[in-house]
Amino acid sequence: MWVAIGLGMGVVALSAVVFLGARRRRAAPRALAAPERASLWELRPNDVVEHFGESYMVLRVVTYDESGDGWRMVHLEGEGRCRLLLVRGDELRVSWLCEQALELAVASLGAATVHDRGRSFRLVRWGRAVGREEVAGAVEALGSVHYYRYESAGGALLWVESWSEGTWLQLSGQDCAAGAVTWLPGDAVGVEG
Repeated sequence: MWVAIGLGMGVVALSAVVFLGARRRRAAPRALAAPERASLWELRPNDVVEHFGESYMVLRVVTYDESGDGWRMVHLEGEGRCRLLLVRGDELRVSWLCEQALELAVASLGAATVHDRGRSFRLVRWGRAVGREEVAGAVEALGSVHYYRYESAGGALLWVESWSEGTWLQLSGQDCAAGAVTWLPGDAVGVEG
């Protein structure tokens, strides 16, 4: 009889250990999530961006969607010459751009090679995307845009946008490693939107 009681208690104890172990596995705390805004993709108006000693404030962010492929053009305010940051989804490289009138004929857009200020650029990407803009927390649809990305042998690039309402954006610049750009959320530096 004592053997039966001992065996019964052993079965109960073993069942309790298995039950609690399974329950403990389900209730185990999850790993800490990454900070809410840990990447350049998450830049928002009023954030502060630094690049080679120059500080800029994010004014607005235009997000582009081309059939699920996305990128963002971050418009900045600051003392430096170049004030736009093109962030692609992979974030390994970004493009630091300056708005300027290019010496391109509109009719030449889409050509395999174009010339600007005595340099040759080859077409590496083009297409049509839909844009939306975020300014101070408000998001607005912008319509469709045709875009063209040209690159030179020396690493310089041209970016041209033709928006559905007839406006053009012409940029020139250079790719750089994403790690060369640092940023702080606007709320971390005391900026209010």
